[in-house]
Amino acid sequence: MAYHQEPEPELEVDAFHLNSESNQMESLPSLDEVEEILGYKFENWRLLEEAFTDSSFPDKRVSYERLEHVGVFKNLLEPIISPEMLKIHPVTELYELCQKKHLKVKFVDLWRESMAFDVFIDDQLVGRGTYGLKKEIAHNRAAKDALDNLGRILGEKDSTDES
Repeated sequence: MAYHQEPEPELEVDAFHLNSESNQMESLPSLDEVEEILGYKFENWRLLEEAFTDSSFPDKRVSYERLEHVGVFKNLLEPIISPEMLKIHPVTELYELCQKKHLKVKFVDLWRESMAFDVFIDDQLVGRGTYGLKKEIAHNRAAKDALDNLGRILGEKDSTDES
């Protein structure tokens, strides 16, 4: 199985079309060097030429627009982390939720004793978070645990209020 095809001689000429006063050809890395830098061997160098050729290029045999229509670049052009994937920070979310419900939140720092944080809401233990390497992560885990438990507690409280 061949990892890549050797480029045809015209590829390098077509790809650069440098005028006589430009010496940029010497400063550009060869495709072999690019593969070495990336640690990846391209199977078809013609697709690379097509991917990096604009439709306004004088020789309109190929351009990236065909690949765009196929959807090759769609996932590359979209953000890896979309705004929908981002969530509110757990500590912020806990404070906001408790503020809306008129609940008192208190974080108890037990880091020196047990590398943990306890979360009390209206003087009731609702969450705990531990993490031995970083205090901030323990704090965030405590808030997340409290959020998870608070939904259950508020659900129980609402059902007893209705009875």
